[in-house]
Order: sequence, then structure tokens, then C-alpha cells
Amino acid sequence: MRLTLSDRAVPTLLRGHHWIFRDALDRRRGGAPKLGQSVEVADGRGRVLGRGLFDPDSPIAVRMYAVGEGPPVTPATVT
Repeated sequence: MRLTLSDRAVPTLLRGHHWIFRDALDRRRGGAPKLGQSVEVADGRGRVLGRGLFDPDSPIAVRMYAVGEGPPVTPATVT
């Protein structure tokens, strides 16, 4: 699943802040991922900025684990 970051939040992520707060997501795009689901985070032009884990109940909606186009976390990749 892909979530879109608001334009004002992109520079913060690119500077290395890897927590994405709920209000930094563009609510007009994307869907409703489940708790712990791996999501792609993209800018408004569709460029993938990285991957993270989603939390629907926290003010920190996504905690990034990879910057750039990395593989998703799956049960097979977690050891």
C-alpha cells in the first residue's frame, strides 16, 4: 500500500526525521492500512521516498525503516 506525504512534510523526511505524524499524510490519497502493515511513502508526484510500518492508533502514523525504494518487511524477512 502506498501513502502520500504532504508537500510540506517531504523536506523533513529527506533531512532524516523518520517518524511521520498523522497530520503529515495527504488524506486525499492512499488508503487505510492495518496496524503493523508495511507501507510505501511517496511524495505528491508519486516518487517513492521509503518504507515504514503503519500504526492507525498513534499520532506517529508511520515509522520509517528504509529510505529509498527498499523491500517490504514480511514474516519471511524478519528473523
